[in-house]
Amino acid sequence: MAFVAGSGAVQLAPRLPGAGAAWLLAGACLLALAALMRLRQRGAKAGAALALGMCAGLLNAGAQAQWRLDDGLADAHQDAVSRLVLRIAELPDGDAGGQRFVAEPAEPAPPGIPSRIQVSWQAPPGAQGGLTALMPGQVWRMALVLRRPRGLLNPDGADAEGRLFARGVRAVGQVRGQPRLVADRPWATPGVAIERARHRVREGLRAALGAHRYAPVLIALAIGDQAGVAREDWRLFNRSGITHLVSISGMHVTSIAGMAGLLVAAAWRRG
Repeated sequence: MAFVAGSGAVQLAPRLPGAGAAWLLAGACLLALAALMRLRQRGAKAGAALALGMCAGLLNAGAQAQWRLDDGLADAHQDAVSRLVLRIAELPDGDAGGQRFVAEPAEPAPPGIPSRIQVSWQAPPGAQGGLTALMPGQVWRMALVLRRPRGLLNPDGADAEGRLFARGVRAVGQVRGQPRLVADRPWATPGVAIERARHRVREGLRAALGAHRYAPVLIALAIGDQAGVAREDWRLFNRSGITHLVSISGMHVTSIAGMAGLLVAAAWRRG
C-alpha cells in the first residue's frame, strides 16, 4: 500500500521530481532497506517498510513518467517523412481498405523516434484486393509521415491523446508509398507472441461466428479486442450496468475460465 501511495503522489504532483530528487529518493530507499534488515522492534520495522515502499513508489513512478515524456517525437521529425523498419506489436484494427496498428522499431531508429508508433495504412484508391493481411510480429520497411498525437477538445469526448500516452504511443504515422514486408518474427518478444496468439484466436472466432450480430462482443469477451464493438452496444452496456464486464481484459476472463476448468476437472477425477 505504501508503494501504491508513493506512485499516486507522483500523479498529484505539479511537476515530476528532478534528477536531484531522484538521487535523494534512491538514497532513502537504501537507508530504509538497511533499517528494515537491522531493526528488531516490530513498530520500527513497520515504519521502515512503509518508508521503503513510499520512496520506491515515488522513484518508480517518477522514473517511468520521465522516460515516457523523453520518448516523445522530436521536432525534426514532426510532419516529416521518416523511413523506418517497424514490427507490428499489437492486434491490427481495420479491414482491406485500411488498417491501424501499434508498431515498434525493429532496427535502431534515428534519434527522436519514439519506441511505439500508431500507424495508419490506407489502401491506394482503386487497389485490387485491398491491403494484405497484417499480423503481430511482421516486420515492414515503410515510409510514413510522423506527427505527435493530438485529440479533440469536445466536451465529454474521449481523451484520445491521454489514452495513447497511457499506452506508450508517442507518435502517430500515416503510411506513404508501398511498404515492403521484410520478415515475420512471431516470437520476437513475449508480448508479440501473446499478440500473435490473440490474432489467431480472433481470426478463428471471426471464421466461426461470421456475420453474427454479437460476434464483436464475443471476441471482446474472449481476447479483450474491443475495436469491433458498435457504439450502440456500448450504450446498451452502459444502461444495463455491465460495461465493466466487456471492458475487462478478455485474457483475464480466459485465464480465470481456464483455472476454473482445471479445478472442476481435478474435483471430477477425485469424485
